[in-house]
Amino acid sequence: MNKIEEKKVLIKIIGILESLSYNAITIPEGEKYIFSPKFSKRLIDMNCNKNIIDIVEECCELEDIESLIPEKLDQNINSLKLKSIEVLKSYDKFDSRDWN
Repeated sequence: MNKIEEKKVLIKIIGILESLSYNAITIPEGEKYIFSPKFSKRLIDMNCNKNIIDIVEECCELEDIESLIPEKLDQNINSLKLKSIEVLKSYDKFDSRDWN
């Protein structure tokens, strides 16, 4: 997976986490977009950055956190969002046009 595609995945992760934090979508919806073991496996198969794979795998646990320790859900979402932003900041800027 190239760096541009990795950045796109990170931006999507951050957007989903932000949407979750505002209750704009549900965790099951987030799972349908990205937060699933199937998507994690796809990232592994595409040789994606391990940090991104780890974040996706942690995001797969949000439903468990919601059901077992709901008082920690917002904290976990925020932590994952910050972790994703830190990884995103490690990438070079992308200045070319990409219409995909």
